[in-house]
Amino acid sequence: MFDMERYEIMFDTERYEIMFNAEKSVDFDLDIVVNSWAAAAKAVQAKTGIFVNAQFVEKMIAYHESNLSERVVAATATRNPTVITDKELFFDALIEVINNTKLILGNPYTSLTRLPAEVIVM
Repeated sequence: MFDMERYEIMFDTERYEIMFNAEKSVDFDLDIVVNSWAAAAKAVQAKTGIFVNAQFVEKMIAYHESNLSERVVAATATRNPTVITDKELFFDALIEVINNTKLILGNPYTSLTRLPAEVIVM
């Protein structure tokens, strides 16, 4: 069992999960999304000074109405408040990276989820 009392929460922040859906009309894989994000993030960094890094994983979504499934690439970005203190500036940079990535990928359906996060350094 994980005992939270033993660890110190270093900071509260936000975590964002971005889902890029690979539809029949827009096909891509993990490498293409990662490279597209990196190019978009570098362009945003040149403009704003903020580099939005992310972790990526390929997933499958199964639909309960049918036997269909859909491949998605999920990106997870977490704002480090010791580096970027202004959450609105980070969010604006994140949205710009997402939009630029979508343009490179052919404008796939994309969703964004924002969650509170507690970062614990162990």
